[in-house]
Amino acid sequence: MKACIKFVFLSLLSCSEIEKRQTQIIFENRMINPVEVSFYPKKNLISGNFYLGDDSKTLYPIKSKLSANETLSIYKTNDYTLGPIDVLKTKFDSIALLKSDGIKIVLKAANSSDIYLENSWKFKEENYSTPTQFRQKRIISRDFTYEIK
Repeated sequence: MKACIKFVFLSLLSCSEIEKRQTQIIFENRMINPVEVSFYPKKNLISGNFYLGDDSKTLYPIKSKLSANETLSIYKTNDYTLGPIDVLKTKFDSIALLKSDGIKIVLKAANSSDIYLENSWKFKEENYSTPTQFRQKRIISRDFTYEIK
């Protein structure tokens, strides 16, 4: 009987909901042509042709091509207080966007504390759940999106 009560109690605990808070930095290509994105992360984040793009040590490619109307998550962190400028300052030396017409946009000048396009970020708080075994993982994400136009 004691084992049965323990089993029921543990089952109820394992069915609970877990909550995770994160900040996510996203690029969105709002143009009809693809855009090439080149990341220049801090040296301690580089691993070959990849960089560590979140607190879980997930590797992201240093170069990406964004198709029309495609989004790309460039960094995720469990630090719910960070904004896009904080992430750019601490994680990247610079990020370069090359449009199909040859125009290059640099979001942060290398070896500089100047951040360009500071007011160009859209903010949206997203709430969603992902199922895990016996649980729902609720994610509250502060998403900052830079629209490439």
